[in-house]
Amino acid sequence: MFAFLLALAFESASGQGLSTEEARYPARPVKVVVPFAAGGGSDVLVRILVSGVERSAVAGQPLVVLNVGGAGGTIGSRRVKNAKPDGYEILALHDGIFTAKQFGKVDYGYESFVPIAATGRDGVVVAVRDDSRFGDLKNLLHAIRDQPDSVVFGANLGAPSQLTGLLLEGGLPGAKFRYSQTGGGSDRLSSLLGGHVEGTSFSIAEYLRFKEAGVRALAYMGKGRHSALPETATAREQDFDIVSDLTHFWWAPKDTPLDRVSALAEILKEGMNTSYVQEKFAELHREPIFLTGDELNTFLANRKRLFSGVGQGAKIPQPPVIAWVGGGLILLGLTVFFDRRRKKAVSVNSLFPIPSRRLLGVCLPRAMPIYLILLPCRVRTFARVTSLLRRSLTCAIFRMKSERLMSTMPSITKLSIMR
Repeated sequence: MFAFLLALAFESASGQGLSTEEARYPARPVKVVVPFAAGGGSDVLVRILVSGVERSAVAGQPLVVLNVGGAGGTIGSRRVKNAKPDGYEILALHDGIFTAKQFGKVDYGYESFVPIAATGRDGVVVAVRDDSRFGDLKNLLHAIRDQPDSVVFGANLGAPSQLTGLLLEGGLPGAKFRYSQTGGGSDRLSSLLGGHVEGTSFSIAEYLRFKEAGVRALAYMGKGRHSALPETATAREQDFDIVSDLTHFWWAPKDTPLDRVSALAEILKEGMNTSYVQEKFAELHREPIFLTGDELNTFLANRKRLFSGVGQGAKIPQPPVIAWVGGGLILLGLTVFFDRRRKKAVSVNSLFPIPSRRLLGVCLPRAMPIYLILLPCRVRTFARVTSLLRRSLTCAIFRMKSERLMSTMPSITKLSIMR
């Protein structure tokens, strides 16, 4: 009897020591980061599956979609990569997780995450405007072979849409597009209809939604014709051995507990099995694949090998930014040095004895262009230069206020004496 009471007391104490989140997961809403703007193919897929999860009521807590677009999906993926690995912030990202690293946009790949599941696959369509000069894929590829860089291809640079363009180039030796950063599917549609690009790629689901807006398919990138586009010939039928598709994945931050990863996979599986998701996938002509565990890991390894075989194209020569910045800083230093010799600064107690008015009027017009050059170049010293510029501005403003105060001191003293 005593042993039983002791065991019961121990169990009660252990249960009280567990937090609600440790005892039951998920205990609060789970954020699902979609690294693209709302309205694109990825966003639609995620919201369909999230609705399926809500209908299944298996999670007990809602999945909340957050659209964190920008930089070809890398802003959102980096956010989740650096998130707390507790299973409450996850990422929904397709094959772009491979291409971003391959194209040098980020220094991490799918190995920096824990794969949860693969939940669907889309075919890919190469599209132009209805009034395009290109009647089929052969016309397009021969044009960029005869005149390389003459056709602008809209893509989310570093994402699968650019990979499609590179695959097309590989179908005809000498063919080369000029790529334009146009963002996700809805953004690529706007660029295409606006005449900013002449060609781009869409998933089947995106193309079916955008078709009525005034776009036309040149080729389907599958092994055979798609049932939703029976009139659209494949690239293979047009004598180009090119096949491409788009698989969608769910990811958790690295070191997320495996039991929570398994719980998330089970939640997504229940959502996939709902009649709502099955009907929506059928409407959008998505292949409802579902992979987890060892099967998913094998698929990811094969996917990585497939993408690594596609070249990135010729690298665009970059300007000597480091040399420009170094030269600019030397010029700035010489300007300050000779200015100090030419005109003695007003004596003010400061950490930086630099003439504030000259700094704002002479030095900054030279410093700011150099600083702005650093913005798109991702120079490693960018943070240090930003800090230096901020401190210089703070110092200059402080000095100007101090000089103004000192200049009013005689008037204040005189007024006091008169009183």
